[in-house]
Amino acid sequence: MDIELLKLLFNLGVPTVLAFWLIRIIEAFSLGYLKNLNTYLKEVTGKFLEIADKNDSLSQEDSSIREAISRIDTKLDNLETRVYHIQNFLNVNKRKKDQLEENTND
Repeated sequence: MDIELLKLLFNLGVPTVLAFWLIRIIEAFSLGYLKNLNTYLKEVTGKFLEIADKNDSLSQEDSSIREAISRIDTKLDNLETRVYHIQNFLNVNKRKKDQLEENTND
């Protein structure tokens, strides 16, 4: 766990327990757990769409299922974009922290 981040959150008035869980969530993002979950869910929705496409006689119920899967697929794309932005943010902050440490060591 990043002690400096915990201190920063505490100094900003974030309760310790909440700060601990925020750091855990950030670590989960940085380790790519959501990205792996997103990939898996996209594969599953893709399979459902393939099955729906192979079915020649679509009933009204099949059509609404396809629309629901399509909406899920769009939400997964949005999630993937958010994970990408969060990972970039974390990488930039890590680089800034490393540069600051290098400057203080010099």
